[in-house]
This record gives sequence, C-alpha cells and structure tokens, in this order.
Amino acid sequence: YPIPAPVEQIALQALSDDGIAQTKQQVVQLNQQKQGFIAQLSDFANVEKIIRSDTNFVLIKVTDKQQLLDAMQQRNILIRDQSSQPTLADCVRITIGNPIEMQAVTDIFKEINP
Repeated sequence: YPIPAPVEQIALQALSDDGIAQTKQQVVQLNQQKQGFIAQLSDFANVEKIIRSDTNFVLIKVTDKQQLLDAMQQRNILIRDQSSQPTLADCVRITIGNPIEMQAVTDIFKEINP
C-alpha cells in the first residue's frame, strides 16, 4: 500500500533512536503518574477496589458509581462505566491523563468523599 510522504516522515521520526527514547520517557512519566493516582485513590472511602493492570488506565470498583459518574460529567470529564461487563458491577475505568487532568479527577474524588 502506498504511504503518504508526511506519514512516512512521522513514522521514521518515531522509530529513530531519539523517537524511541522519547517514547520510553513518556511511558516512565505515565507510569509514575498512574502510581501516584492509585496511591491517592486508596485514601477515598468510596473506592472499594483498585484492579491493577499494565495499561494507561485504572479500573476501580466504587460504592456509589452513579454519584461519581454524575460528578465527572458535570465537569465534562469522561470516565467509562464498565458495569455492563461480566464481573465488573460498579466499576469505572479512568484513563491516565496529564497532571492537570488527573488533579481535576482527584479533586472530584475529594469533593464526594467528605
């Protein structure tokens, strides 16, 4: 299949030594941010269980899923309700974002956990 020249250039940059080093650094930062977020989640009473994974998201079981979904939606933050999946009743998936986004998510948890 033909590949447009701009796409080829981007791919070559991403696969260069510098591109790979940059990607590895971003993965390290993402994992650090995820671990910090998980540590904070442990302090909230409505978090029943944190389901560990090697992904860019955190899956958690909460006591009042709808309250959390509503609070996030009011602030235009999208988290995914996983309750329709087998064995994931009252579970939500939160994708790890940048530090500002994750602080906004953490702030909502603080608000609904007096």
